[in-house]
Amino acid sequence: MGLSTVPSLSQSQARQLALDFVSQMPGVLSVEVDESIFRCGFGMFTDVMGTSRLLRSFPVKAVRTTDSPMVGDFYIIAVDGHTGDVFLVDESLPRSAQRADGHAPPRGTKKKQEVRVLKISFGETDVSDVRTLLMLQPLQIGGDVYLWTGWLRSPLFGVADADVKYDPSGRTVRVRFQGKSWQLAAGSQWLVSGRKRIVLSRPVLCLRGRIYVPMDAIRHITGWAAEVKEDRVVLRRPVLR
Repeated sequence: MGLSTVPSLSQSQARQLALDFVSQMPGVLSVEVDESIFRCGFGMFTDVMGTSRLLRSFPVKAVRTTDSPMVGDFYIIAVDGHTGDVFLVDESLPRSAQRADGHAPPRGTKKKQEVRVLKISFGETDVSDVRTLLMLQPLQIGGDVYLWTGWLRSPLFGVADADVKYDPSGRTVRVRFQGKSWQLAAGSQWLVSGRKRIVLSRPVLCLRGRIYVPMDAIRHITGWAAEVKEDRVVLRRPVLR
């Protein structure tokens, strides 16, 4: 299949991760993989570092406390076959797929998701293709937006010497960008470069071995402007005066 790395999860293991993910949603009583609408599938995607990876997808039906036994919410759940990362790809599937009368029940107001995956653009260049960057997109958690530090190695920044090194023992990351070195630690709001210490707007997060930082950390490290517009993070090169 042309994979750059060997998948570490079997199909059954990935399936269980998808079920566990949905079972933790609010009010869910039971979950099952239901292929009555979509079938389980798999495909390859290439991350921003050029590594080809296996992604498995599962249609999962969730029955909640307010649902009749014949009605459930449907989700498409994707699982990275290498890291075990789980993603909610689509939650717009019809609730009425199992209704005996064939009529869709009225849609209620969906609860706002606590974690939202955003798109990302470098200037006018949209690099949010879900097939290639699914595991690397920005996250909005509550009202706060975080970016994965791996983006700092992206050639789109145009920095040849950019490097990011993660230390799992201390859950810290060292960043080299445009000749400067920076250090961040999960749970801390400090961005440190030599004797310079900057207080960030929010603590640094560590999610499945990846360090995510608030947008002001990206601004300080790169000098680029970073803002949220609707459903995407827009990064813009600094204007030279």
